[in-house]
Amino acid sequence: MLLELLESPTENSNLAYSGWTRSTNIPTTGTVGLSHPWGDVQKFCRDNDVTQVYSWDGTDNMWQVEFDEGTVEPCSSGSPLYNMDHRIIGQAKGRHNSPTNDWCALRRTHYGRFHMSWTGGGTNATRLSNWLDPTSTNNMTSNTTNVSNLIFSINGPSQFCSSGNYTVNNLPSGATVQWYVNQPSGGISYSVSGNTLTVTRNWDVDIVIDATVSSVCGFEFEEINKSVRVGGDPIQISFINQACNEFQLNVTGAGSNATYNWSSLNNDILYNGTSTTATTSVGQISVTATSGFAIVQTQNTCNQTVEVGDALTFHERAIVGLYPEYIYNDHINVQVNTTTHDTYYRWYVNNVLVSDGSTLSYYCSCTTHPPDDPRVCGDNTVRVEVDTDCGTFSSGDQPFFIICGYRMQSNIELLPNPAKSYVTIRIKQEPNKMIAKNLTDIREIRILDKMGVIKMIKKYPLKSSVVTLDISNLPEDIYFITVFDGMNNSTGLQLRVVK
Repeated sequence: MLLELLESPTENSNLAYSGWTRSTNIPTTGTVGLSHPWGDVQKFCRDNDVTQVYSWDGTDNMWQVEFDEGTVEPCSSGSPLYNMDHRIIGQAKGRHNSPTNDWCALRRTHYGRFHMSWTGGGTNATRLSNWLDPTSTNNMTSNTTNVSNLIFSINGPSQFCSSGNYTVNNLPSGATVQWYVNQPSGGISYSVSGNTLTVTRNWDVDIVIDATVSSVCGFEFEEINKSVRVGGDPIQISFINQACNEFQLNVTGAGSNATYNWSSLNNDILYNGTSTTATTSVGQISVTATSGFAIVQTQNTCNQTVEVGDALTFHERAIVGLYPEYIYNDHINVQVNTTTHDTYYRWYVNNVLVSDGSTLSYYCSCTTHPPDDPRVCGDNTVRVEVDTDCGTFSSGDQPFFIICGYRMQSNIELLPNPAKSYVTIRIKQEPNKMIAKNLTDIREIRILDKMGVIKMIKKYPLKSSVVTLDISNLPEDIYFITVFDGMNNSTGLQLRVVK
């Protein structure tokens, strides 16, 4: 029996693909049968003699095996017969003209000969060749191979200074690779020769390399990706507030022998309190400013000259813990980043003063409860204003949504969110009247980036209600997940990946 998997096993599954041979040679050193009768745990049986050729509804189309150890129980049809090279030579059909139904007294089983099934009835549905040799290599044998030796992966450096070459591991004969590099415009240049990708640095940047592996017939096997750092380690500027308009800037990620040339975009930052430019041998300097865009030119860990900058919004206030949507009767629990200069906080919801203090707990209420539109209450805003020794600063209005009524958007749940390495998607059991989109199955999941580029597609068998996705290769960002149930129904979810 030949089955097609909906998705490839994971590299660490410890599974193996069975080898096979379409040789017509008669096994002389014994055979082994493996089976799961009635779907039971695996059983095996062994014959130590020369295998016999037998005819059943044809001429010499069967192997006849008299097992010395074990037997093949009923409901094992399609199970494989292996030679001593761990290769399949036949598939169980049953027992022909057996004088007894006692499977232990007569340990005989007839197997269809693999080499005859290779060509079968001459069509895709009746022969094995199209499925086991789709690229027409015409191989006579295939060895039993652990899945980990067949998983496609991109081979090449995770970081390079000048250039890097990338290929696909375990590429089948005749297969081709289509490369795509997701990167900020101009950060790199790349070329393809055969199935090899060469990436060359223009400046420091993080990229994602995608490879789509296709057979000689154009069938897509799999899409894989690899995150790559081009150039030296990331260089970042941070600051420590020492007084109202006095700060210490710090640079991390530069090379061990780097020098630092400081400036600003509009000459509105004074370095060491006196000059709009400065040069230091360490990545640290004191500045005086109310705002500005600091720039530093230095050398990265590849000893390449780079320039980085950052907006110095010294008194910027951010609302932490705000979600995009809240259900009726829920609470908004948020806070604002604080400094030692703060003296008073004022919170506004929809421009109405509702609370003071550095945190806000606000009860979500609705004036109407329409039965059909769970989003009728529309957008709301929250803002915090902070009085400090240095002046008054505001977070600006931040949007959120209150869902009035009791109907949810779908019964699909995504956990955790945000996520780092893995996410679980499952169907929640809710009354139908509570749900706008009620999916009963998870058959396919697609993950897209903010540009609408598909980053991952996974397919699942019938009656899948809980699935787990490995997202460890996705860079930190916002992604959109679409879940399909196989019956033209779908729902969308938003996922934040953090590192």
